[in-house]
Amino acid sequence: MSTTAATTPTSANAAESAPPAHSPGAAIARNAAFLVMGQVATTALSIALTAVLGRRLGAADYGLYYFAWSSVQIAYNVVEWGQSATLIQVVARAPARAGAALGSGIVMRVVGGVIASVVATLAARMLGWDVRGQAIVGLMVLAWIPTSMGQAFGQVFRGHERMSFDASLNVLNKALTVSTALPALMLGGSLGAVVACIAAGGWGMLGLATVLARRLHLPRIQFTRDAFDELFRTGFPLMVVGVTMLAQNYVETVLLASLTPREVVGWYGAARSVYGTLIMPAQILILASFPRLARSIERPELFALEVRTALRPVLAMSALGAVGTYLFAEVAIVLLYGRTGFAPSVQNLQALSPTLFLLFFDMILGSACIAAGHSKEMTVVKLASLGVSAGVAWLLVPWSQARWGNGAFGAIIAFGSSEVIMLVAFAVLIPRGVLTRRVLADIVRAILSGAAAFGVVRLLPTGTPLLAIPVCLVAFAAAAAATGLVARSDLVALVAAVRQRRGR
Repeated sequence: MSTTAATTPTSANAAESAPPAHSPGAAIARNAAFLVMGQVATTALSIALTAVLGRRLGAADYGLYYFAWSSVQIAYNVVEWGQSATLIQVVARAPARAGAALGSGIVMRVVGGVIASVVATLAARMLGWDVRGQAIVGLMVLAWIPTSMGQAFGQVFRGHERMSFDASLNVLNKALTVSTALPALMLGGSLGAVVACIAAGGWGMLGLATVLARRLHLPRIQFTRDAFDELFRTGFPLMVVGVTMLAQNYVETVLLASLTPREVVGWYGAARSVYGTLIMPAQILILASFPRLARSIERPELFALEVRTALRPVLAMSALGAVGTYLFAEVAIVLLYGRTGFAPSVQNLQALSPTLFLLFFDMILGSACIAAGHSKEMTVVKLASLGVSAGVAWLLVPWSQARWGNGAFGAIIAFGSSEVIMLVAFAVLIPRGVLTRRVLADIVRAILSGAAAFGVVRLLPTGTPLLAIPVCLVAFAAAAAATGLVARSDLVALVAAVRQRRGR
């Protein structure tokens, strides 16, 4: 089945589509720069939407929104069947196969999205949500189909290392969603209006994607049985890994909804929404580095260099993120959700802050393990960690609800335990030569830099955010430079990438 047609590339066009050769640091910096610009825009829009959602809906309805969004995430990790990695790998290694891979992936997403909508609705019913809640969950899953299709294009663009195209898609999607949802909510619209706005953003994203595909001169976009079989076969272990990773949050949400009042789900959802924004910088670097990891796996020394190049800035961000989250959790929650209704979310976010360091480290090591072909082993370990986490949450959620009136603390402890298990597993699975003494030294440098920033902020005579936040950033930067966590070569690579982009 053909979805979109584009001309077959000439030799000149093929050369244009091929990713340019750069040193690892410069290439990752160049790719990340585009993703950062896109993410800054989408994050700003997401923050605006989150603030209005929390204030207009209240904790109980925000809990329903968070559950529906969790359902979308878990559903589309199954529907997309690992394509977030497999599409990038196929295109990075064989650009001429991009059209067949993309077309086959889109068919999988459309058919799967319809089925997932029905399944999600039935699941919400089994978990005790009323008819309105069931409808919101099912419709939100259905409304995400065009966005998923647009993301398939974005993954092909990433495989070509055209991160600017992918960033443009995400910015347009979020801009359309927010620009329609905000007025709808301000005029008294409910969650149903938000679902319609999500669909509108997805269709706009898909329209731009087809235009950019023609500009990149992709091969003819079509469904082929061979490409479908390859995506299905190679994507299965990655799908299982993705589902098990997201199942962590889904299981926590289900347990909270079953064992605590609806408001607790809203408090936890508010903290996790802020937390999700904080992990985006690490996701950007991982997305920027993954095509290079996929191409370098046959050369162990180069692969180790690529992983270590991406790991150091991730460690820096994780340390700064953990410290900043703990110190300024109240600022974030009050800014987004107000002082009434979501006060317990501050403590939830502070409790989550130490896990940022573990999660960032796990994300980059997990990406390297996927590129190295250890998806099956990762699946087994993640399933084991999920079982442990679910057991811990089942025990601690009601206990923490009875003791502190906030069962979310039990879910947070369970989440942290699963990240520890995954970190140990990644350290075992990752190819030899990657985790060297130099990496251990970088971990120590990151911890010392974060501790220095925390100490400086705590010594301030006033906790005014306008003063404390800049002081925290400056103190961390100074400590990172002093310890060698941020090296001069990193800055040189970034400047070189910016200059090269300007020249092009």
